[in-house]
Amino acid sequence: MLSQLYTAVGAVLALVAAPAWSSVVFDNSPMDLSDPNGFVIFGNYATADDFTLSADTTVTGGTFWAYVRDELAAPEALNYAFWSNGDASSVSPTAPASQALTNGSGAATVLNKVIAGANQLIGGVEYTPYEYLFELEQPIALSADVPLWLSLNFGDSFNGAAVPYLWSYNRNPADTINARATLNVNDAAGVSWLAIPTSGTAFTLVNDDFSAPQYDTPVPAPLLLLLPGLSVLTLRRAGGVSAVWRRARLNATGA
Repeated sequence: MLSQLYTAVGAVLALVAAPAWSSVVFDNSPMDLSDPNGFVIFGNYATADDFTLSADTTVTGGTFWAYVRDELAAPEALNYAFWSNGDASSVSPTAPASQALTNGSGAATVLNKVIAGANQLIGGVEYTPYEYLFELEQPIALSADVPLWLSLNFGDSFNGAAVPYLWSYNRNPADTINARATLNVNDAAGVSWLAIPTSGTAFTLVNDDFSAPQYDTPVPAPLLLLLPGLSVLTLRRAGGVSAVWRRARLNATGA
């Protein structure tokens, strides 16, 4: 009986805590928790990762996984850009073009974030792994079957040490095989990308309506009475908030 109650509460928590995830159009997740590291996305540093869509679509946002220095506040916004392939003659991704796609850059809003695993020591400093849900400043229409790139960085408005935010590795990517890091994405002379073809980064892209009610679902009043006593036990059995969120997303997408 108790196990059935845990299951019921866990299902409701998944609905409350998770977006509906109606359409994941590219999936290069999750983060590789066996390798607590990633590419710097702080200040003048950014990372771009290649991807290819199977159908023409409009992208409205997505998720990405990152390690954040434990004593620093996780940011509520980030900069993004979508690029075409830098070498138009190549069918394989080489590097992002020197300019972002039309309407393909801006400041994304972080709509939600959950802890994605246990804290890790990186270079002797403690980092917390997060899964972020973000909405683009404006939707962008992307074409299928062409090499594209997504880059992310947090800008220079967050104070901290030299490497406070790391876009996590994904060692077993679905599509991505290359990642590029740049020293200065705002350099007037152009973007100079450094090739790092050994690993991809963990992210998804979605075509969802973030203004829809399911992204702001209130907790039913009767459930509030159950949460204090049962939510901790439920989340322990489920593997944490991130596991509940991911399970809800997979159920919603039929994956």
